Amino acid sequence: MTQRTSLSRLFESASGTQPNAVPRTKRASPISLRLNDAERKALRKAASGRSINGYIRERLFGDAASNAALKPVSEDHAALARVLGALGQTDVFISLAAISLALEKQQLLVSKETESSIVEACQAITDMRTDLLMALGLRKV
Repeated sequence: MTQRTSLSRLFESASGTQPNAVPRTKRASPISLRLNDAERKALRKAASGRSINGYIRERLFGDAASNAALKPVSEDHAALARVLGALGQTDVFISLAAISLALEKQQLLVSKETESSIVEACQAITDMRTDLLMALGLRKV
């Protein structure tokens, strides 16, 4: 397998567009509630560090609420989720996949050193994404 081919596969697997991927089950549609700043602040205070979703479930359904309502969300966990979300909002995977494709088709002429740096950057970003998913419990080790 060449370095260029492995780069494409790296981004296909990182983007979750694997051909043999198991289809996800459909989730129930979310309910939206608009709050002003004071209401949102009061809700966060009342939740006392628990997830807002879990707190609302607990208040609505009492003891019938899932254990998620009792599970506190750490500041670190929330920060990791924000970083993963920010990474997902960027075009970094699309851009690097386009560079990878151009390298494969030899439409982008670069030195071996530059190509190696691009491959290392791709791997580093993929590793960061994987580490974030594992830290959030969204992917097993």
